[in-house]
Amino acid sequence: MPVSEQSILLYSTKVTPRLLYTCTLLFKELLHLDIEITTDKETFLKEQGAKINYSRQQFSDEVFINASPLLFEQTISSQKIELTEWNNCKIFFLSPQKAALPYDPLAAAFYLVSRYEEYLPYHPDKYGRFKAEDTLAFKNDFLKTPVVNNYALHLKIVLQKHFAHLRFSKNKFQFLLTYDIDQAYAYKEKGLVRNAGSLLRSLIKGDTKTIGQRLAVLQHKTADPFDTFDQQLELHKKLSIQPRYFFLLGNYNKFDNNINWHNVPLQKLIKQLSSHYSVGIHLSKKTNAKPQQIPKEINRLETITGKKITANRQHFLMLKFPDTYEHLIANGITEDYSMGFSSQIGFRAGIASPFYFYNLKKEEQTPLKIYPFAIMDATLFYYLNYSADMALEQTLSLINEVKKNNGLFVFLAHNDLLNNTVSREGWFTNFNKILHYGKSLEQ
Repeated sequence: MPVSEQSILLYSTKVTPRLLYTCTLLFKELLHLDIEITTDKETFLKEQGAKINYSRQQFSDEVFINASPLLFEQTISSQKIELTEWNNCKIFFLSPQKAALPYDPLAAAFYLVSRYEEYLPYHPDKYGRFKAEDTLAFKNDFLKTPVVNNYALHLKIVLQKHFAHLRFSKNKFQFLLTYDIDQAYAYKEKGLVRNAGSLLRSLIKGDTKTIGQRLAVLQHKTADPFDTFDQQLELHKKLSIQPRYFFLLGNYNKFDNNINWHNVPLQKLIKQLSSHYSVGIHLSKKTNAKPQQIPKEINRLETITGKKITANRQHFLMLKFPDTYEHLIANGITEDYSMGFSSQIGFRAGIASPFYFYNLKKEEQTPLKIYPFAIMDATLFYYLNYSADMALEQTLSLINEVKKNNGLFVFLAHNDLLNNTVSREGWFTNFNKILHYGKSLEQ
């Protein structure tokens, strides 16, 4: 029987859902190899093709990776993690004996991608979210590196060294632009009561600038500063970009202060954008406390667009594991774009490629595909207080990190940050540069 050019046999003493999931992610989805797992030692030893011994005991001179206990456990408990740096990459689950790699890339990848640490007890931020600053990645300075993609590359290098016949399909860098439309307009379409209330608050604060701007917009003397959609469409057309839009259509409250979904101009805008681009629901913050609202908000967008809605991004990036994703799956959502942090840029799950959500509580891979984003403009502007030029520099740096691995770079933008007001001077210009640069690397 001829040796396959794109398949590998992995030996393990036991096959678990965690092991199957991780092997599929690293070998099949990132390295594009067919993977088979055997627990039979004799079958493994007789194999003439590419193979890896993933256990605690090396047999002879085969490719051996010392298996950490993590993928064979069925509990969620605090892990003793020691980190070091190898080949300019942070690694952990270090090997206690000589092996093909000085660490267990399968266990490390699973720990990050499953968001294992977010199942453990933690101190939430004021919105109840897991803090970026509490992650293993932030504390050890690798949040801005897609280390899981690097771990796959480490495996590839080892396999190429030992099995010259193996052929790897080349990954292609992709740049994906996404928008969250929390408020389509700053002043327009807010109604008499909301505008009056806002004017009164501005008056109490002595904010004459905002008062003047609001009145100028309402009197049709100037454009609404959040209405940047024509500029977006022009850029998309110029660069042949196909972005994805996420619309907030929840009931109005302190945190979900969007325009009423019944508003005709808003519906017209949504219909226009959905006729050109993919759209998804931006589930309100309220749905985290009241998941029964989820189908209502999805139905609103489906009613407006006439399309089946299967993609979501959480407002405020509210994620609680596994509850949030279980609710999404129960309501027919198959793609989620919430995997990122508000306060820091980088890779929340340590990866710059789409992956399927693994439910640690149920110990199973789910059909929900996660598209992690690397940077949100609001993080740069509001949380990190970067200048437009610093934001550009940081964004291009992360794009280059993803390009090294030919992964997927997802940028999260907001319409309100793409205007040319004094407080946002340079942001739209540099946004333009980001899109040009990202698209150029796709060639």
